[in-house]
Order: sequence, then C-alpha cells, then structure tokens
Amino acid sequence: MSALKSLLARFAAGTACAAVLATAAPADAAEFSSRNIRISVGITEDHPQAVALRRFAERLAELSDGKMKAKVFPNAALGNDSKSTEGLRAGTLEMNSTSTSPLGQLVRELGVFDFPFLFNSEQEADAVLDGPVGASFEPKFAEKGLVLLCWMENGFRNLTNSVRPVTKAEDLKGIKLRVMQNSIFLDAFSKLGTNPVAMAFSEVYPALESGAIDAQENPNVTVLTSKMYEVQKHLAQTRHVYTPFVTLVSQKFWNRLSDDEKKVMTQACAEARDYQRQLTREADVKAVEELKAKGMQVTEISAEERAKMREVTQPTVDKYSQEIGDEFVKGVMAEIEKVRGRS
Repeated sequence: MSALKSLLARFAAGTACAAVLATAAPADAAEFSSRNIRISVGITEDHPQAVALRRFAERLAELSDGKMKAKVFPNAALGNDSKSTEGLRAGTLEMNSTSTSPLGQLVRELGVFDFPFLFNSEQEADAVLDGPVGASFEPKFAEKGLVLLCWMENGFRNLTNSVRPVTKAEDLKGIKLRVMQNSIFLDAFSKLGTNPVAMAFSEVYPALESGAIDAQENPNVTVLTSKMYEVQKHLAQTRHVYTPFVTLVSQKFWNRLSDDEKKVMTQACAEARDYQRQLTREADVKAVEELKAKGMQVTEISAEERAKMREVTQPTVDKYSQEIGDEFVKGVMAEIEKVRGRS
C-alpha cells in the first residue's frame, strides 16, 4: 500500500468513530424525503477530494436517518467540470465539486483565485474563503442557478515537465504547458515564457504520454493520484496559484428540499470541508515523498525567484482586475491584508 493510500485509510478510520459519536439523532419532527444525489468530480476516486465527498455522503445519510443518499462519481464520469456544472444549472445533475478555475467564464469574480501568488499559505486561504469574501459568492452563484454549499481545497499548484528541472522563471522558456481552459492561466504562463495549451484535465495524461505537450501544473496530490510520474520527470514546487474546490448544488434540486434537508446538507458539507482540508495537507507532504520514491526529481523555488515570477505576471493581475472588477479585487486584497495582520 502506498504511503498516500495508507494515510487516507488511517485518516478515514480515525475520523469514522468521531463522526459516529458526533452524530445526533434527527429530531422527530424533522422533514426528510428519500433523495438520491449524484456528485460529479473530475479527479480519481482515491484523491482526498473524493474521499471527503464520500464522507459527506456518509454524514448526510446519518443526519437524515438514512433517507438522503449521495454517491460520488469520480474521473469525470458524469462530465468534466464545465459540463457537470451545466448539468446542475439544467437540473439534470444534483451536485458537483469542481476547481474554481474552469468556472471563471460563468462567475467572473472567481478569476481572482487564478491570480498568481495571491495567497502565501493555506491558512490565509481558509480565512478568506470562510469569511466575507467566500460568502459574497453565494448570490453570484445563485444568479447562475447554483447553490454554494461549501469551499474545499484543491491546493497550491506546482509544475511538472519532461524537459528540464525548473528552479527559476527562465527555465520555463519554450516548454509546451497544459493549463486549464482559463484565460488568466493562459496569459500568466505566456508571460513566464511557456507555450500554454488549454486542455480539459481528462485529456492531459494521454497528451503527456504522446509528447503532444511537455508539462502540466496541479497540486502534488493530483500529480500522484493521476500517475503523472509515469510520463513526467521533473516536479517544481512553484506554488504559483492556490485553487479552491467549490462544492455546488443544482438550484432546481435545492428548491425541492425541505428546510431540514437543506440544513443537514450544509452541516455535512461543512464537516467534510474541514476533514478534506486536513487530509489534503497531510497528503500533500506524503505525495512529495512518494513522488520522489517513484523517481521524480523535485526542485524548490526560492522566495527570491517566486518574487521575480510574481513581478513578471503582475501585468496579468492588472489586466484581469479590470475585467473581474477593480472594486471587487481591491476588496479581496484588503481582506487578505487583514488576515495577514492577524497572523
């Protein structure tokens, strides 16, 4: 059993008991109907996100006296992030949990989370997402027929490639890099000297395997669970973007729920969020160790080099701040500064 899988199994076993103990029997007057909820995710079934969503399903069943049943469909089995989100809006799918980046065209303000080097730490991101900034997205999603249930963590993104070790921005020059279907990523990585190619995540591995692209960027856990080490030699800890996962519900489905059903869905997601963040951060450390053991060469990026990369990509931030909304971006930046002042 791999170190990461061992960690996931240990964490799941340790928290299962706590979850049972924390479960309160539903009130006699609570109103629950039989519900079957499909949850679409693009990542593999052993990724911490999928593990946490299965925990969400367990807690939802416990809190609803077994009436609300949720099932996780990994590997984009119900469509990629964009397609599954459209399914939510149409009412043909109940839930998904997706990286925010593919949704920037739907809710433009989500683009702020694609800004290079926005956050310095996971703790900063938690405070911002769980505070007024995160809450401000609820009406924005509602306008698109979506309900924001909770924020989770995709994490800091790092870069892998099959060409050369990367320790500075100049090492990126000329590398053909897959990025998400997102204009901010395309612009930022162009400025860093790569040849970025927008591509759905489900297409990345075969493109790397065939040599159609040289590189990709994702959190360490995704690199491991998606077996990128089989087709990539180098991993640079660039931590260039912190990407949240957003867990969404179809508004058409949500409107059919009773207040009690909405309450337990919200509670189960909040618990799964905390579980997922802790699990993801432990798994991130284990993933680097395991990737090294599988032969990947891991390089660190110094604070000085990261500052240089931030300076090179600042025109991207300036440009897209105008498109997203200067006042909104200023508010996010001000909230980040408040969080930093408290730490």
